[in-house]
Amino acid sequence: MLTFKFWKGTAIRAVRTFAQTFGAGSLGNGLDLWHLDWKASLGVALGAAVGSVLMSIDRAPQDPSEQDVLPTSPEAA
Repeated sequence: MLTFKFWKGTAIRAVRTFAQTFGAGSLGNGLDLWHLDWKASLGVALGAAVGSVLMSIDRAPQDPSEQDVLPTSPEAA
């Protein structure tokens, strides 16, 4: 879990989750950026990103020789 590859993948997933959640919140407002509740939208997106990091840590392999953080197919689980 303390490898560069793990933390790089975790950061990429967290940024993607943040962007997707923030984008969905903005679209839910009809793209009315003047009346968008920025604090709420950013708070929800940040919470989703933190959740993503926690899920990555929870699912981290115990054996450092394992390549993937998450299984890529149902058979790998």
